[in-house]
Amino acid sequence: MDDTMKTLFIDHKVHAKTRSSDFFLALLRQNFKTIDVEYFDIESQNKIKALNGPRVYDLIIIWQLDFLAPVFISLGYPTVVIPMYDGSANLPFEHWMAMNNASVICFSRTLHERVTAAGCRSYLVKYFLQPCKESQLPKFDSLRGILWMRRPQDGLNPKLIDRLLGSQITTLHVHNAPDDGNPRLLKDPVYLVKSFPVTESRWGVTSNDYFLALKRANVFFSPRMSEGIGMSMLEAFANGLLVIANDDAVHNEYVANWVNGILIRPDITNVFELNIQEAKDLAYNGWFGSVNGYQEWLDTRMHLIEFIKDTMLMPMTTCKANPHFMSAILDAYSLGADAYGHFLREHILSRHSIEHNQKIALPLRSLFHKLSCNSSVLDAEGLFFGTSPKSVANKFGFDKFDSFTAYLSSQMAGFSVTHNEFIKTDSEIVLSIFCQLENDDDNNWLMLIYINQTLITQKMLPKKKCDFTIEIPVLKGASSRLDVLFSFIPSQLDFINIELPILKFFSVHLLEI
Repeated sequence: MDDTMKTLFIDHKVHAKTRSSDFFLALLRQNFKTIDVEYFDIESQNKIKALNGPRVYDLIIIWQLDFLAPVFISLGYPTVVIPMYDGSANLPFEHWMAMNNASVICFSRTLHERVTAAGCRSYLVKYFLQPCKESQLPKFDSLRGILWMRRPQDGLNPKLIDRLLGSQITTLHVHNAPDDGNPRLLKDPVYLVKSFPVTESRWGVTSNDYFLALKRANVFFSPRMSEGIGMSMLEAFANGLLVIANDDAVHNEYVANWVNGILIRPDITNVFELNIQEAKDLAYNGWFGSVNGYQEWLDTRMHLIEFIKDTMLMPMTTCKANPHFMSAILDAYSLGADAYGHFLREHILSRHSIEHNQKIALPLRSLFHKLSCNSSVLDAEGLFFGTSPKSVANKFGFDKFDSFTAYLSSQMAGFSVTHNEFIKTDSEIVLSIFCQLENDDDNNWLMLIYINQTLITQKMLPKKKCDFTIEIPVLKGASSRLDVLFSFIPSQLDFINIELPILKFFSVHLLEI
């Protein structure tokens, strides 16, 4: 235990009630003698003592409220930031650039990619709860569902479950406790179902009913479209329930579709067949992964603590923040991504060297050095390397994989193009990308192509040096900004030392059909 370091842990006020960060606080208290905790309320913008008194802390750790980090970084505090995917995924690139003088801990691989793209020092960790004993796994004599209805406005409600599974579900328990604090009337036609009986609980008088229902259920429906850590999902894994979740982080970083759970997209997924034996097998795989994952979490904790302590060795900024800096950054953050990004460019990024970020982008610039944009604009800030959780799936032709530690890695190249909407009635335009494979390559490379974070198509690269064209249909209703991502994956598993094929993109066109 470190007897000298005095640490301040800053957390969102709501977690004082939900206790979702307690596991991390417990780990810190095991390794640091002095841990003070302050809860910050975004709405009331209560004062943080460390910013309004004498300097007494050696280290600042910020849980989820990562937009506060530039304030402490500018004051020269060694700072650790723990962002959450569901709260930070859509923040501008400048947000992560402003973290270059901090250490970042990511519980999401998708977020970790974005953070490392900006040149940040980042540590990727996966959390698991202690699993139940195998003898305590639920029985699968029928399918008994449970849903904590946290976000009914997103369509995650009993009506969706009825549409997907119908009478295949024999019972459904709904924990009627939305995030907005307003329980819904389940007899309302928007939520009413007739295919199966529904029971209900709420926080307060019937709080314990949820946990009792969890013990009786064997199919768990994740309550939100995305998660930061996904505690309720991890609880379901640990107790041997079959997890059905929306196809977004962090769900799809734990769930390999139809291997250890089921991924859905509520807007497009239709009814599917789920027999009891199949559900049992999927649930068992999820539980078994939790067994291995929990051990990995235990083994990782000391490395995580060392990563935190090493923050003290990082070079600190010499900038000085003015007294109004805290309120200014909060005002900019509250006005949305554009205003927030502009504020950071004007007041933060101008104070810090971006050389580290330029070095990160340099390897990709070699791919694009012949790029000539006609009707398109290349966004250099969109370039990044990383590993893709969506690549870890059997639908891409792999025989086996580890969905929990994501040993499969893929080199990625990404960029953004912009287009003006065509005024014709045709429903599609075509993104035409001209490519050049520089050398022969003995490996079979699969190139996955994403548009705006959705896998559109995949193409096997030729083995011989050549030029080729990729044409990608894009709906005209799409955003004028198209985020294009290429993920290059060798079609075998043992590829740790395989180098990315030398592929150049020498022009990009948007064509009218």
